[in-house]
Amino acid sequence: MKIAIYNAFPFHYEMYGYLIEHCQRHSYSLTIYHPYKDSVGIIEWYDSFFTHPITYKSPSEFKGHKYDVIFLLTDDDPSYPLERFKKKTISIDHHYLYRNKAIYRLATRPFGTYYRNWILPFYASYIDVSKKQKIVNTQSKDEIHILIIGQAKYYVTERINRLRDKELKRPIHIHAVSRFMDASKFSNLESRFKLHTYAFIEHYQLVNLLQKCHYLMLDTNISTDYEDKTMSGAVPLAFIFLIPLIISIQSNQYYQFKNVITYSKELRTPIDLYPISFESIEIERQKFIQKGDYEFETLISKIRSS
Repeated sequence: MKIAIYNAFPFHYEMYGYLIEHCQRHSYSLTIYHPYKDSVGIIEWYDSFFTHPITYKSPSEFKGHKYDVIFLLTDDDPSYPLERFKKKTISIDHHYLYRNKAIYRLATRPFGTYYRNWILPFYASYIDVSKKQKIVNTQSKDEIHILIIGQAKYYVTERINRLRDKELKRPIHIHAVSRFMDASKFSNLESRFKLHTYAFIEHYQLVNLLQKCHYLMLDTNISTDYEDKTMSGAVPLAFIFLIPLIISIQSNQYYQFKNVITYSKELRTPIDLYPISFESIEIERQKFIQKGDYEFETLISKIRSS
């Protein structure tokens, strides 16, 4: 089976991982068409733990007739010749709206409207339970470190201020990452929090933060789009690194995650932090991966039999 991934955008490299893992699991030949531009180290990072052979080519070299199945990595990529290869293309939909005329499609999450089959884009090849235990052993026991990922004009610090370590009352460090991150976007953050900001960091630096932090917090953006219309890249990262999510009930009503800390955006009550075992997150992760394998193979079978 010959598989191609097509991505003409100079981003979304983080989406390759779950497709690489699926091809590795089923021994599919894989070629990735993507621009030879700075990937902030993600490609090199993949090469450090995926053993599956991958051929990388420029989108200008794309020859779709050579492949059995083609994954269009981003559904609104205007450079992809969808009409020509529609019968063998699986569109990866990042937005709740239908932005192309693909026959076969998989969403990156469960959308609130225009529902379609979905697969969360994460993988288990980088961290297993044994490796996670070694990481946990190195994490601070006297402080809590929480990671916030994603761009925003400003962050809703009223929600962050609700965080508390009720039992041990440990200091809480907030690590905030985006391309254009700045501390001024966290106005009115209570002084009891230690804020660390990071802009334009390499992938290995993000990996170090993910291995350091105890939780990953969502819904700190004023936008409600992340509730049901699009997906935060923080969601797959939490499962890749087996990190507990802190997520609003407004968002989780669609995801239905089990091993998370939930809170309501509409209330002002404290968000109490408590331990969630990475073993329980791993069990949940495996269920999602099994679902993903089924969804992938179902569409691949339909394409091959058409």
